[in-house]
Amino acid sequence: GLWSVRPSIDGGLTHVSVGVQPSASLGGQSAYVTGRTAVTVTADGRTLFFVGKADGEVPVQLYRRDLAQPVAVPVEGTEGGFLPFLSPDEQWLGFYAGERLMKAPIGGGLPVEIMRLTRRPSGAHWTPEGVTVFDQNEGLFQIAADGGTPEALTEADPTQDELRHTLPRMLPGGDAVLFTMQRSLFRWDNAQVVVQSLSTGERTVVVENGADARYVDSGHVVFVRSGTLMAVPFDLDRLEATGGAVALIEGVTQATNVLSSDFDTGAAQ
Repeated sequence: GLWSVRPSIDGGLTHVSVGVQPSASLGGQSAYVTGRTAVTVTADGRTLFFVGKADGEVPVQLYRRDLAQPVAVPVEGTEGGFLPFLSPDEQWLGFYAGERLMKAPIGGGLPVEIMRLTRRPSGAHWTPEGVTVFDQNEGLFQIAADGGTPEALTEADPTQDELRHTLPRMLPGGDAVLFTMQRSLFRWDNAQVVVQSLSTGERTVVVENGADARYVDSGHVVFVRSGTLMAVPFDLDRLEATGGAVALIEGVTQATNVLSSDFDTGAAQ
């Protein structure tokens, strides 16, 4: 009985700062702004892959940082690469470089081309079903991670004040895609986080004034609003939010208010 009434000890939160050496700094495809996702983390939280600004003639490169090691190491063959994303089995690192969607083996070896693109994507996601989802032009597409013919998933409708669909994440099960609907250039207060069923085409707005959303196993959709990480409870079966959004972390880097339509993507770090 005495043991059960002992006061609990609140361990609090642990803040960890991770250096990006030997890279000069965390980087993007621009010298001025990180307009795409620059970091991806393995499921166990022990390894990071990030875009680093290298010294010399190579503007950016992908690096691997094992937290058990003091510094990061460059990933072979990823010079000029950005937008890192991992395969579900964490054996491959996807990225974009030189007008191509690429993948590099985590264990070492030269990258392999998935497909050529006409425009730099703002987001990409490798699903457990072996499909890579990405945005291109004004809509969303998917392609087998081994390559092939891309398939259109959505297309922005200008008559409905839709500028573009971007920053996609496939929901568990592979039958619905979560994405950001941008309605006007250089404005994000009117952007929407939207989910669309691929089988029925039905579309539902999850939150207003939000961007760069993804589903997490706690049963929430997390997204960013004006540099604040937010969360809203989400029903996977009904594909809709079941409560109000709450703020989690303030001061998150987000690519907004950038005077370039190619870099003003809404992507958050």
